[in-house]
This record gives sequence, structure tokens and C-alpha cells, in this order.
Amino acid sequence: MAKRTLFLFVFCAALACTGPQGPTGDPGAQGQQGAVGPPGPAGATGANGSLIRWGSDPSQWAFLAGTQGTIALNTTDVLEGDSSFDFTVTSGATGSEYTYGDFVAVDPRQIYAGRVSSNLVTGAGTFSAGVVAYDKNKASLGSVPFVASAATLTQGAWTNFSGLIGGEGTNPGQFPVGTRFVKPWIAMNQGNIGGTRIDALTFGADEISPCFGVLQDSPAAWGNTATTSWSTLISRTFTVDRKVTAIVRMVGHATNTTGAGLQAEIFMDGAHAWPGNQDIGYAVGSIHFWLVNQSWVPVTSMAVFTLSPGTHVVQLRYVNAGGTGTTNLNGVLLTTEFHGCVK
Repeated sequence: MAKRTLFLFVFCAALACTGPQGPTGDPGAQGQQGAVGPPGPAGATGANGSLIRWGSDPSQWAFLAGTQGTIALNTTDVLEGDSSFDFTVTSGATGSEYTYGDFVAVDPRQIYAGRVSSNLVTGAGTFSAGVVAYDKNKASLGSVPFVASAATLTQGAWTNFSGLIGGEGTNPGQFPVGTRFVKPWIAMNQGNIGGTRIDALTFGADEISPCFGVLQDSPAAWGNTATTSWSTLISRTFTVDRKVTAIVRMVGHATNTTGAGLQAEIFMDGAHAWPGNQDIGYAVGSIHFWLVNQSWVPVTSMAVFTLSPGTHVVQLRYVNAGGTGTTNLNGVLLTTEFHGCVK
């Protein structure tokens, strides 16, 4: 019997016979980490080049300050996409402030554009919009209402707001010093209660707003006779949405009779163009055609201003400083050029 068993063992070994599979052994040690794979495709940007993803997700809104209210989707009164947002504040006297979405990295050396549309549904209070700025550690530097600032809304009607922001400083159109991130921000029913509808929120690099523009203004071509008191010949109110350099030029021609003396000056926001707001004669932005009995004499002047975002008034004022005779300033053209790439 022993010989037969030995024979079977030798026979199976020669033919590579195998028995039933044994149990699974313990797992071995983890191997080394493989190489990093290629990056995935870039995510889509928002509409119109926006750096935020505007959509119908109320969870993107984060309460910031004031009295917390409610947020609901409105699928009936919509400007962009499939819904707008209805914010309701039913108590308190502060209104509500919210931010939208995640942190957006910004380079303050660039210019960014923001826009939003709002509709006062019920109640009262003003509306503001812009961004909350954060430093490189994502610590808050405060809100900047460069899109809308304490604006009064019309109940039942949409109001569209837009603005530009760039550079670092304390002006309304600048990021706070140290800004490296932002979040879009709105404040509704400020100082009151009520409901406000929000839609079409965007924030992104400004790629379409011009860096240059010009205004042209002319009074009557003839009959501009100066009196012995200062009077305004041209006045233009305008708004800039970023920090700009404004170059104001005036051309025309003057006529004096004996004893007359024409003096004309360019004013910006009620101030003389000359530094220190002094009327010193023959200054920047001034014309002095003094006690010369002549006609059709060309006159010109120019002044340069740096303007912050907001509303401004440029004027051309004139006077017969000679006190007698007659002086006219006719055929006048006042141009205001805006160079808006200043930060």
C-alpha cells in the first residue's frame, strides 16, 4: 500500500496535478502612489464672462448682516435663466445683507464689472450692491457698494444697476487695500422691512467698457455777452463709473469794445481748475482777453482733472471783468475727454 501511495504522489507530481484552492492570503503592503494624472477640463464660466455661476439655487446665498429673512425662487418674473430670487424681511429696522457664491480671486490692478437687477416688491428701504472684499487670508475687509449705493427702488418695476471697480484705495470704485478675494454682495430694504426681487447678477473682468470717451457742448453760437457778474455759459452733468482722467478743452473767439475785459474759466464740481481754487489770472483753465479793443480773436484753454466714480459737473463761466464796454465769447466748443484706464 505504501508503494502505491508513493507511486501516485510521484505520478501526480510529474503531471503537475493540483489540489483544491486554498483560502485567500492576507493583503500585501500598499504600493507607491502613481504619478499625477493630467488636469481635467476647466469648468464653465458664468454668462457674459461672469466669474460667478448664476443659477436657481437659494443655497448660494449666505446671510451676512442685518435681519435675516427668507429667500424663495420666483419662476414668473424672470430676467435671466429660469428664476429670480425673492428676499423678504418682515421684522427689524436694518434690512438684510447677503453674499452670493464662493470666494472669487481678483487682481486689484485690473478693472472688474458688476451688474444686478432689483425690484421692490413690498415695503420700503434702499438698495445697495457690490462686493465684500477679503484679503489673501480671506479675512473680510468690508463691503464696497460700487454697483448701487443706497438707491431708491420703484415698487413693481425692475431697476438695472451696473458699475466698475479697480485699483486699491478708499474711493467707491476701488478695492480696499489688500483685497485678493471678493464675494458679490447685496443689501435690500435697508433701514426698513419688505420684499425685494433680485436677478441677473454678474461679476467679472471688464472687457467691453471703453477706456476713452468724449462729451461736446456748445452754447448759442452768437450773442454770448458777458456781464460784470460771473455767469455760466455751459454746464454739463455726467457720471463716471471708474476713476478717470478728464481733459477739458475750450475753443472760441472773443470780441471786446473799449474798457471791456473778458475772463472765462473752466470749473469742475464748482471749483476752479487752478490748484488751490484760486482766481489768479492767466491760469490753467482760464482765458483773459483784457482791455483790448479787437474782434474775432481766437481764444482757447485746457484743464485736466482726476475724477472719482460718481456724478460730476463741468462748467464754463465768464465775466466782463473790465467793468465797462461790451465783451462777447462766441463760437464756443467745450470738450471733455475721459481716459478711464487710471487706477
